[in-house]
Amino acid sequence: MKTKIFILFLLVNIAVAVFAADKVEQADSAYMNEDYATAIKLYKEAASEEGVSTDLYYNIGNAYYRNGQNGKAILYYSRALKLDPTNEDAMTNLDFVKTKIVDKQDDNLTLTEKVDENIVTLFTADGWAIVTFISFLLLILCIVGYIFLNAVRYRKISFFMGLILIISTIFCIIYSFKSAKRISSDSSAIIIDESVQLSTSPRVAKDKSEQAYFLHEGTRLEIVDSVRVSTDAENPLWYEVVVDNTHRAWISAKSVEKI
Repeated sequence: MKTKIFILFLLVNIAVAVFAADKVEQADSAYMNEDYATAIKLYKEAASEEGVSTDLYYNIGNAYYRNGQNGKAILYYSRALKLDPTNEDAMTNLDFVKTKIVDKQDDNLTLTEKVDENIVTLFTADGWAIVTFISFLLLILCIVGYIFLNAVRYRKISFFMGLILIISTIFCIIYSFKSAKRISSDSSAIIIDESVQLSTSPRVAKDKSEQAYFLHEGTRLEIVDSVRVSTDAENPLWYEVVVDNTHRAWISAKSVEKI
C-alpha cells in the first residue's frame, strides 16, 4: 500500500513538473510573439505550480518591462537578485530600468555597509552553505593531520592551517546566516503605482500639512512598521517606510509590493 502511495505521489509530481515546464514554453512563445500580458500570466502560473526561481523572476521582469510596467519590472528583477545575487543578467537589466524611472535614488550606505553587502552577495545562500561545509571539512582534516602525523613540520602546518580555517569557517557561518536572512527578509518594497502621495500619518492626507512627499513607480522603500486602520475600508493596511535611509513617511500597502 505504501509503495502504491509513493508511486502515485511520484507520478503526480512528475506531471506537475511537466505541466509547469509546458507553461514556461508557452510563456516563452507568447513573449517572442510580443504578447507580454499573456507571457506574464503564464510565467506566474508556472512559478505558482513549479516554485519560484531566479530565472522565472528574471523572465517576468523582462515581460513587465516590455509591457511598459517599469515598477513591476524592477520588482521582479529585485526578486531574482534576492534569490541569486550573482544573476548578472538581472543585475544589468535592473540597473538599466532604474534609468527609466522618475525618482533617482542615492546610495546612502556607509563604507562598512557596502563592504558587508558585497560580501553577502558573493554567493547564493546555497553557495555560502557549500563554502562553509568545505571550510569545515578542511578544518577537520587539519585536526586529524595534527593528531596523527608524526613529522613535526607537517603538524605545524596542520596547526596553523587549522587556525586559519577556524576563522574562515566562523566567517562563512556568519555570512551563510546573513545570506539566508537576506532571502527571508520582507522589509523592502517597490512602488507599483504610477505615482503616489505619501502621508505623515497612516491615512490618506487630508490637507497639505499631512502630505509628506510624492513618489513614482519603481522607487524602492524600506518598511519599518505597519498599522491596520479599521476605519479605512479602502486602505486598511499602511506601511511606515524610509526612502534613501533618510526620509520617513506612511504609504498604503496597496501602492507597493514587497520584494
